[in-house]
Amino acid sequence: MYWCLPGSWRHPDSFRRTAVRYLFGLIALCFGTAASGVADGKLDTNFSAPKGYVFGTFDRGGSRMDLSKDLLVGPDGKLFSVGTAQTGTNEYKIAIARFLPDGSIDHTFADNGQLLDGTIPLPNVAAAQFGSDGFLVVAGSYGTYPNRKIFFCRFDPQLGLVGCFNNNYFDPVNPTNDSDVRDMVLLADGYIALAGCSGPSNISKAAVAMFGANGKPIATFGNGGTALFRWGMEQSACFRSMIQA
Repeated sequence: MYWCLPGSWRHPDSFRRTAVRYLFGLIALCFGTAASGVADGKLDTNFSAPKGYVFGTFDRGGSRMDLSKDLLVGPDGKLFSVGTAQTGTNEYKIAIARFLPDGSIDHTFADNGQLLDGTIPLPNVAAAQFGSDGFLVVAGSYGTYPNRKIFFCRFDPQLGLVGCFNNNYFDPVNPTNDSDVRDMVLLADGYIALAGCSGPSNISKAAVAMFGANGKPIATFGNGGTALFRWGMEQSACFRSMIQA
């Protein structure tokens, strides 16, 4: 059984106790901070003692933005904060930071605990999840509205980028429609399901797309690999998150 918290944080039941501990970390990471709470909801000051929180940043100076979109707990208890970092004017990269279970930065990971990858131009990371092979899969949209496309990349937690797949759309029939990815689920058969919305913001449709491990759409799913939905209204519709059983 998998379950979701705000921000699309998914973990098996075996991690439920850990997930409760880091619930506040998930909320705060949306603002660039990790924090920890114990079962009674109080701040766990044993995490990054004595504060109960830790600041993680890819700051490149000035007002450039770091945005964490997902928080994962690895089998060894290490935490992975995954998102997007602004590294220059109109320049953004996929950003991954790794923390030890006590909240301190893991300096043995990538470049002093932080990994920045610029393979995908103008990425907007939506979600991340560990695959059954141990690789970290990161998914989202890239480019600029209203012509964004879909991407997902695999990272080795020790060695960095394995490879990326991009240049896909939620609507293969109308590829000029915007593709806005909001969540991802990795399925047991190796398929990758992405959810979000497709089309102009005022008339967009909710969308789910299915891809194989090779990055190609699963043609037998929906219409050429994508299912588009409208919720009986003419305004925008979008899947915000998915739950996997």
